[in-house]
Amino acid sequence: MVPCIVLGDSIAVGVAHFRPDCQAFAVSGISSAAYVKELLFPQAAQTLIISLGANDSGSVDTIDNLRTVRRQAKGGVVYWLMPGNKEHARAAIRLVAHEFGDRVIDTRSEAGPDHLHPTGTGYQELALLTQGGSPTEVAMMPAARPATMRHGPKPGRAAAFQKLYHAMGGS
Repeated sequence: MVPCIVLGDSIAVGVAHFRPDCQAFAVSGISSAAYVKELLFPQAAQTLIISLGANDSGSVDTIDNLRTVRRQAKGGVVYWLMPGNKEHARAAIRLVAHEFGDRVIDTRSEAGPDHLHPTGTGYQELALLTQGGSPTEVAMMPAARPATMRHGPKPGRAAAFQKLYHAMGGS
């Protein structure tokens, strides 16, 4: 089992930048459906950080995708990064994290002008929180069920991810 893995979208990319101890399997702009279809493989880490759902449209089955990711990715401690906006994603993350007994970090207080992506300092703070810092800000969130949605993956990401995965030493 590796010490730390970061999975997900652009928020995961930013946090991974400040967690060099983590292996990152993240692609900016990826939806949860595309991640499940193109990038997900079984993995385990002492600390697992997941940021997915913010790029899902109203037609994506975000809850099922996040459950699939969580079943495939195992961690001693699992943190979900909840985006600052995108209410359907926030609700889906709360629900899935609650089902698995995981921790949720609300990124809203770290978000920049777009109310989604953290600032540089915000990414540093999120990285600290995923190392166990400031435990009062890391809390279990109550479950909430959003509407069911569906959407397909964006083409072309699998080849880019495979190249990245092999460059990182994956087989």
